[in-house]
Amino acid sequence: MTRAIQYEDPDKNGTGKKGLRELSGDSFGPNVNVKVKDSTGAAAPSGGASDPVNTVTKISGTVVSGSTDPTAVFANSALVNTQSTPITITKPTNVSQMHQISVYNPSTVTDLTVKVFTVAGGLGGADRDVLVDTLIIPKAQAVTGTTIVAYAETVYNWMNLGNGKLQISNNTALGASDGFTATLRVREI
Repeated sequence: MTRAIQYEDPDKNGTGKKGLRELSGDSFGPNVNVKVKDSTGAAAPSGGASDPVNTVTKISGTVVSGSTDPTAVFANSALVNTQSTPITITKPTNVSQMHQISVYNPSTVTDLTVKVFTVAGGLGGADRDVLVDTLIIPKAQAVTGTTIVAYAETVYNWMNLGNGKLQISNNTALGASDGFTATLRVREI
């Protein structure tokens, strides 16, 4: 895992240089490596050839849910806990350890439950959906000056076993004119 923070003149030598300091390691525990790069992204002088500064994986922000955002459609008068068609996310070649799932929920009637699965091949002799996390996405709500209709949640170690799958359901029964379409986006972070 890698995190980056901006710094200004970290050595207090009056140069005024700005750059990027990267922290990487095992959950930022005792095995943390600090690598300093200048404002152009070039590596600062290091202590030797074993310095992995040029092999650090950057956080990409790549959208992995497809070129078109997937949707979950809920019809008018949908019963409570109606499940939309499952959304499959193809496992990328290089799997990120963290993904951000953004959900646009325009409904003012119901929260949504998003169940996050990974597909484990050959588990018990068949492909199995393994529940990784359950997210609750609140209904649209007015807050002074704005209306909140979209939320983002972070999911860790999601697609290590196989493709990802999202199953969305409504938490409240919908009225005769309460149907809506929720939109999702999955991004590596």
